[in-house]
Amino acid sequence: MKRFLTLFMTTIIAVTLAACGNSDADNQDHSMHENTDEVHPLEVELTVPSEITAGEAVEFKAHVFMDGEPLEADSMMFEVKKGDESIAMVDGEYQDNGDYTIDYTFEEAGTYEVIAHTDAMHQHTMPIEEVTVK
Repeated sequence: MKRFLTLFMTTIIAVTLAACGNSDADNQDHSMHENTDEVHPLEVELTVPSEITAGEAVEFKAHVFMDGEPLEADSMMFEVKKGDESIAMVDGEYQDNGDYTIDYTFEEAGTYEVIAHTDAMHQHTMPIEEVTVK
């Protein structure tokens, strides 16, 4: 019985070690595959008018694209800030070809930031432009 138990245990150990072994030939097949899952960054070009007058409507435009191709975002909002205070959050209106716009009227003169909060393809970007309202 002792002999049978020794033979049985030796066989189990040999099978276990053989199953866990790595050979270079097995690994070589998998390492030869190319990684084609490139991640391209989400890009947004925010366009603001060069001159803004308080009380007059202006258009802000954000062009959303990835790898050079226009993209419709999952979410696109324009934020207007004065200093640390958020004054407005406005949903961008999708036009076509990756373009979003809003019309906005500043009530008073000053320096503001316009931020284009954009979510698409599991990425978030938020380009910022400073504008001066006269």
